Amino acid sequence: MKRLKLTVFFVLILMLVSGLLFGVHNKQARAAGKAIEITFATPWSNPNPYAVAAKMWIDKIEKDTNGRVQIKPYWGGTLINPREAFVQLSNGVFDTGWCCIAYVADGFTLSTNYMPFYYGISDTKVRRRIDAEVRKKFPVLNEEYSKWKILELVGGNNNQLISVNPVRKVADIKGMSMKGGGPDIEVIKKLGGEGARVSMGEVYISLQKKILDGAFVPWETFVAFKFGEIVKYVNMVNTSYSPYPQNFMNLKVWNKLPADIQKVFDDNIEFWNNAEDEAFRVANEAGMKAAKEAGVEFIEFPPEESKKFFDTFAEVTAKIAADLDAKGYPGTDILNEVTRLSKIY
Repeated sequence: MKRLKLTVFFVLILMLVSGLLFGVHNKQARAAGKAIEITFATPWSNPNPYAVAAKMWIDKIEKDTNGRVQIKPYWGGTLINPREAFVQLSNGVFDTGWCCIAYVADGFTLSTNYMPFYYGISDTKVRRRIDAEVRKKFPVLNEEYSKWKILELVGGNNNQLISVNPVRKVADIKGMSMKGGGPDIEVIKKLGGEGARVSMGEVYISLQKKILDGAFVPWETFVAFKFGEIVKYVNMVNTSYSPYPQNFMNLKVWNKLPADIQKVFDDNIEFWNNAEDEAFRVANEAGMKAAKEAGVEFIEFPPEESKKFFDTFAEVTAKIAADLDAKGYPGTDILNEVTRLSKIY
């Protein structure tokens, strides 16, 4: 009887130890198989092209990692303030997200002034090709982004000149108040107009109240902001700007990722770039169609007027480059390289 009790006791001890070992092993196995959750924040939501492309990228990352990475998106500004996005990203408010230098007051002197160097390069693929070569030759262009991991570079969109009155020649801009960004404003001033920094969400009402006479905007805004209801003319100037990084990952989050997962993100930078370009192509086609259906008149400058218009951009960008030189940046060298490559491609 005593021997039986001892046997039962040892069996119970063995079961307890086995159970504990099994539990530890099970916990380790679950931990090993647990997906890495990464948050993504953006001020955009479907059907905006930025959101469309981001959703495609999220699906691709999750697929290429076989579910080892799960990205939790926060659309429509639910977790992000565009004006504070870089600070929020650095502070870990979100792990990855849309951060635009256009909303930041300082810290991106070279990047913001580099953008208008592409004013006359309307082909997105050509812009990307030139930008890749320029960034390789002038790595200083990426130094302003060294605090974050770059995940995508927006290709840049083409802007058209919408107006309530026709702009058939450059002289028609004189006396007009127009929404622009950066160098656009300096160009408008040189052409006798008044440049205004107005957020896109305020353009419609400003045109309606005749605070603005026109604006430089991409085609897709005819769908997103229904500009066909308020403007009657669009001059197809196709001004453009450089590609630039616009989606990033917090460096601490990046450094904790396994090397093979990091490779998946790196391998999908080009995928995201292309997805965004395609999303904007589709959106711009829809915007052009909406403008036609609204009865908007499409205008093109005759060659001599187009030359006057873009010569003004050339003057403005040359001045910007010289100002960068004075601050210790290779502004003129970068501008000359962009110009040289644009003639090749």
